[in-house]
Order: sequence, then structure tokens, then C-alpha cells
Amino acid sequence: MRCKGQFKDRRGAVLDFRRFYKLKSINDLCLKFDLDKTMIGALNVLGRVCSILCVPRSIYERACYIYIKAFKRSRGVSSSYLIAAASLVIAARELKYPLTLNEVSDAFSKIGHRVILRSLSKAISLIFDDLKLEYRIPSPQNYIPKVISMLRSNYRVRRLLDDYEIDPERYFVLLEKISYKILNFIDERFRLGKNPYLLAVSTVYVSDKIVAKRLQSKPLLSQKLLSAYLGSTEYTIRHHSKSILKLIRGLLEI
Repeated sequence: MRCKGQFKDRRGAVLDFRRFYKLKSINDLCLKFDLDKTMIGALNVLGRVCSILCVPRSIYERACYIYIKAFKRSRGVSSSYLIAAASLVIAARELKYPLTLNEVSDAFSKIGHRVILRSLSKAISLIFDDLKLEYRIPSPQNYIPKVISMLRSNYRVRRLLDDYEIDPERYFVLLEKISYKILNFIDERFRLGKNPYLLAVSTVYVSDKIVAKRLQSKPLLSQKLLSAYLGSTEYTIRHHSKSILKLIRGLLEI
């Protein structure tokens, strides 16, 4: 408290300059301690999230580096945990690791920290701008191995393969190969404005139909199955797959 050129404490007693600067130094140390404590707490949470998601150590280390810089410079993001979540997504995009916003949000929720998707998306944009980072849009090709891996471990898919007497290894090799071929054929303009992960899921759905014809079997993957196990919606898969089929019909022999 200051009055007529004098500093006073909360009780109104006048403080001399020596006493004032001593209290100010203590206050600055407390603020610094709180800042460090907040950073350490968020970094610990970030480490737990990376363990849940099983991301490579290189992603974790890059995310920590981005977080420390963003925490000091980014003023548009208020929550330290939101900065940590955004830093993880940015690190994954820089190193081309397939990681979705939903996965990051769910992982933070599991350890008691709510991260809203809209806020996370906004935080990512702000940190990119504040740190002058190169914005890299993830490619749907990066998500194909992840989608295939999730399908490999799915009990219902494995059971369908047994029922149709299809060799699992041959099926998944063809599924991955054709998915890449479709995505490499699709024009870049078609991808604009589309979620790369959902586009990858829809591409795998189309590939399954082509693989089924090649193996002279019924398609294994339904829109309902993919939406239930891969975090998409039936409408999105249906909409994207129709567009993909129009693009490749009569133009690409797979």
C-alpha cells in the first residue's frame, strides 16, 4: 500500500525502503517458486500422459521443450495443462507422429485434467504464432499404420477374418498397401479442410472393399464398426468414402 510517497503494510504501518525492498524480494521469490512449481507439475502430468499414449521419448522431450518456451512467452493460454497438451500435439506434428486431439484430451482426462477440444485447437494455433513455429498439417498417410494396428488388435475384426477364412497377414498387408495407393492418388485440394485422421479411416474403409473383391470375399469393415472402434462417425466415413470412390473410379486400377 502506498500513500503520499510512503509505502505502508496492510495494517497501515509505514515501511522504510529497506523493509519494503526486503518484502518485495520475498514476494518475488514466492512468485518464482509458484511459477516453477506450476511448470514442474505440468511437466509431470505431461510425462504421465506420454506414458498413457506410449509416445516415443523424442516426442516427450520435444513437447517439454515447447512447453517451457510457450509457458514463458504465450499469453493467450491461461491453463498450464492446456499449454502442455498443445505442446504435445505440436511435437507430434513436427516429428510426424500420428496423434489426434481426441487422444490427447482423453489421456489428460484420465488423470483428472479436463482439456476441451476447442480450447486445445485454439491453444495450438496461439503457440504456433507466439513461438514462430513452422505450421505442419499432418498427412493422412501418417495415420494409416495406426488405423491398421488398431484393426489388427480388434477382436471383432479378427473373428470376421476367421469366419471368412482369410489370412490375416495377407489381408492387412493388402489393406495398408491399397490405402497408401489411394491417398497418394488423391489430389491435395481434396484434403483441404478435412481431418487427416478421419480421412485415413475413410480411406481404409474404401480399401477394404477393394481388398474384398481381390480376395473374392465380403467386405469386413462396416461404417458402424469403424465409428465404434476408431473414434469417427458413420456420417463422416460415408461422406468421405463416397467422395473417394468418385475420385478413383475409372481412373485408378488397384
